Amino acid sequence: MKTNGEIDYGTLVSSIAFEGDKAKYNGDHVIYFSGDQPCNADGTEITQIKHSASNSILAGINVKRSFSNKPDENYKDYYEKLNHKEDYYHITLTDENDVVDALSKLRCVYTNIMKLDYNNTRTRNALKVESVENVKEKSPTEIFGELYFKQNGSDMSKEQSEFLQGVIENVWEAEQ
Repeated sequence: MKTNGEIDYGTLVSSIAFEGDKAKYNGDHVIYFSGDQPCNADGTEITQIKHSASNSILAGINVKRSFSNKPDENYKDYYEKLNHKEDYYHITLTDENDVVDALSKLRCVYTNIMKLDYNNTRTRNALKVESVENVKEKSPTEIFGELYFKQNGSDMSKEQSEFLQGVIENVWEAEQ
């Protein structure tokens, strides 16, 4: 709520890391926020959570301030830090590679996820995959490599290229 009593909205930003398919808490209790300083019903600022005010870009979001209300003993995990049964979440992942089954993994911690987005090189550049030219003159590995670059904005890693080559060889062997 704003000081004038109007309801306002903002975005919370927090770092998260995964260890396998489990969220790993890094000990950072601070949360960043893109909106104005939240207020009580009487229009006074909620000072108990006020940490700092400064404009910066985190995960592609312009945050205006941070909140801190560190408990006497730090949070034991992300669930304790952020999950409240009545909260609903729009989560933006900044991983450069898609996280396999990210929504299911995140719902283990944040049960009320309304939307999941990615903000990474590929999504920021809004790369469009249209077609590959001169297909008949290229190997399957070259064709897939070009499509991968158009989709992701970067070349495949050495491991990805080797895996692809193995798959292509297995397919060619099976067809003969």
